Amino acid sequence: MKTHKDIVPMANLLWNFQVHDLHAFRKVLGENKKSLLSDRVLSTYLPMVLTELRRYVLIQTVKPYRTVTLPFLAEVSLAN
Repeated sequence: MKTHKDIVPMANLLWNFQVHDLHAFRKVLGENKKSLLSDRVLSTYLPMVLTELRRYVLIQTVKPYRTVTLPFLAEVSLAN
């Protein structure tokens, strides 16, 4: 990251990952996709980080249920 304006979105991504806020994480990523993915390291690891966050949120959401439907799972994981 070269400039201060590039650090703020990365810090926001980190915070949203740490508090498991998938919606906010995807919002920050969507708003700053070009600058974030222009970094070689970030472009390599961000998809894996997003997958891990989706997995965590999905598991925490379905844990109390005995059965769930596929549309519900898609909505929870914000599948594209």
